[in-house]
Amino acid sequence: MKNLRIMLLATLCLALLGTQALAREVIVTRIDNPDIEFSGVETPRQDCQVGNLNAPAYAITDWVYGNEVYGLIFDPLATCTCPLGFHVESVHMYMQFGAEDVPATFEAFVNLAEADFDPDSGCWLPGTEVCVGEVYSITIDTAGLYDISLPLGESCECAAMEYMYMLSFHFVTAFPTGMNPDAVSDDIPTNCTSWNDYGTGWVDLVFDIGWPGNISIYADVICCEFPVGDADNTWGGIKNLYR
Repeated sequence: MKNLRIMLLATLCLALLGTQALAREVIVTRIDNPDIEFSGVETPRQDCQVGNLNAPAYAITDWVYGNEVYGLIFDPLATCTCPLGFHVESVHMYMQFGAEDVPATFEAFVNLAEADFDPDSGCWLPGTEVCVGEVYSITIDTAGLYDISLPLGESCECAAMEYMYMLSFHFVTAFPTGMNPDAVSDDIPTNCTSWNDYGTGWVDLVFDIGWPGNISIYADVICCEFPVGDADNTWGGIKNLYR
């Protein structure tokens, strides 16, 4: 009976965690003329960038709790002109830290995943993780708006340009109570683009939660010549759909 009670409590906790984002009020503050600080690992080289390249426009107050994942689905052809394929060097995410949020030290890593098309909803959905970076420790000592960059290193192969993908930022550790940084978005909200997973499944931050824009996540990439991902040479399970 004791074990059953423990299992029921654990299930309830997971359910509550999964609905945490849905239950919270979206409080936003406009970001005008942002002064952006850089934190993380510098990208040694880049040919172009993919993801959300729009200027940060809103801070979503006290949104980042930790022990969670944020993702952005993107089309590399929308912002990059690599002729054949691309290799992700680093993934960036904007975050804003208030005076009450610092000093903050947290662990995080980034990844590139495939995106799967759902014909029922007409949406591209988060798919299978295909390459993962190492865990890094980040320390923020001063309040402000930060562009946090983490590398993927050599974990990714050359990805074909004609597919949809997702960039993700994983927070390994939880932030202390009352020290929750602001998430950041642009001012162009679109469904099926910005995602958040608290451990029980992906939630659309615009459609389900009501964010005023898409999450500010992007990546530095270099062009490469031998992409994998066609029907005969699958890359991380990427499906040969909707070329």
